[in-house]
Amino acid sequence: MQHFMNALKNYANFNGRARRKEFWIFVIAAGVISTIATLIAIAISGGLDPDVERTMFGLSPTAFGVMSAAILVFICPVLSVTVRRLHDTGHSALWISFLIAFYIAMTLTWAVQSFAASLAIATFALGFVTFILFVTNFILLFCADSQKGENQYGPNPKNE
Repeated sequence: MQHFMNALKNYANFNGRARRKEFWIFVIAAGVISTIATLIAIAISGGLDPDVERTMFGLSPTAFGVMSAAILVFICPVLSVTVRRLHDTGHSALWISFLIAFYIAMTLTWAVQSFAASLAIATFALGFVTFILFVTNFILLFCADSQKGENQYGPNPKNE
C-alpha cells in the first residue's frame, strides 16, 4: 500500500527513479481498481442485457463513463511512475513515445477492422504479433534491475 500511495503522491513527479516494486504494485493496483469499477458499472447498468444501449466499444454509456474516468484518474500517475521506472533502468522518458505510438497504431488497427471487415484477419494477425513483441520488450525492460549506483536521473532508490 505504501508503494501505491507513494506513486499517487508523486503523480506529477517525472524526475528521479522508481524501483520495480513501486512500479509494479502501482500499475497492478490501478489496473485492478479500474477493472473492478468498470465491472461494477457494467453490472449496475444492465450487464449483458441485449436491450441496453451500447457505445461503439460494446459498453453501456455508464460503464464507458466509469472506465473513462478511471483512465483519466490514473493516466498521470501511471505516466509518472513509468518515466521514473525507465530512469531507474537508465533509459530516457522518450521510450514512452514507443508506448504512445503503439497505442495509436492499435487504435487505428481497431478502427480499420470495424470499417473494413475484409482486413480484419490481416490486421488482427499483424496487431497480435506486434503486441507480443512490444509487450515482451517492455515487460523485460520494466522487470530489469535498477542501474547500479547513481545515474543521470538521480541516486539509486534501493540505497535510500
